Amino acid sequence: MFYSVSEAAIAHLKVHFVPSEKSGSKFNLDVFPDVDSLLSVLSTMVPIRIVKQSNYREAHEYYFPELAFTGFYGVGLRKDYPNAEVLTETRNGFSVSYIELHTLPKTQFVTVVAELKDGDYCLVTIFPGMYAPAFPYSAMSDDEKQEAEAFWKDYILLKIK
Repeated sequence: MFYSVSEAAIAHLKVHFVPSEKSGSKFNLDVFPDVDSLLSVLSTMVPIRIVKQSNYREAHEYYFPELAFTGFYGVGLRKDYPNAEVLTETRNGFSVSYIELHTLPKTQFVTVVAELKDGDYCLVTIFPGMYAPAFPYSAMSDDEKQEAEAFWKDYILLKIK
């Protein structure tokens, strides 16, 4: 599938490719050293799952069974980390819980969120891992906001210590 990419999107996407950043999901740089290398591979693939969102957005989930891992996933079930110190930060006006780990879980999935404009898919974000709803924000429909709030009650953001 082909995705068009704006300069603003490229700037945002770099956080998933810079190994020193203290954020969640990171790509395996040995497999995908930059955004262009990943988009080149995705242009030859079909998503295994498509999640329709509001504002003409879709999440496209890809699976790479032939790779050891595509990257490190920054989302986990809360119950899997019962003894971790839970910290919080604000994203889109929503309090987000996270924990810091020495290593993140590996994944063979990649998720792309794109906005459909004039028949083209314009990249919004891309990250290693399975689809996870965005943190709640004002532009979400009521149903999306309820889904996101329910998801983030059970899941937690994972970051590198």
